Amino acid sequence: MKINRPLTVYLLIALMVFTGLGGLVGGMAFLHDPTGSTMGLSLALLAGSPFHSYLVPGLFLLLILGLGPLAIAVALWQGHPRAWDASLAMGATLMLWITIETSIIGLGSWMQPFFFLVGAAMMGLTVAPASRRYTNA
Repeated sequence: MKINRPLTVYLLIALMVFTGLGGLVGGMAFLHDPTGSTMGLSLALLAGSPFHSYLVPGLFLLLILGLGPLAIAVALWQGHPRAWDASLAMGATLMLWITIETSIIGLGSWMQPFFFLVGAAMMGLTVAPASRRYTNA
């Protein structure tokens, strides 16, 4: 049986895979070096935050923003009925993560607004009529 996935779903899957791979790489880098120095970050950026190293943010990146989007990409590919909810939640989570990160360490990289926009694109593609029909949401 051939499944007709709309373009919006292919784009959404691509964003999930892109974000997931980035989350895995970033998370593993912080787990390998919780000081952040290999990522070009200083522990001084965490002053005033609840974190004393990048270990907890690294775990969040790895598990939530790494494995999460990859699992959602698989669910979208398979047309799982909960993929719509998960996709919408991931877009919101990514935007919230960037907002909190920026409020703690400041705007220090083009990647922060870029990934905020990726989260917004995830949400927009998720609520697109073609995506909603595909996931039966």
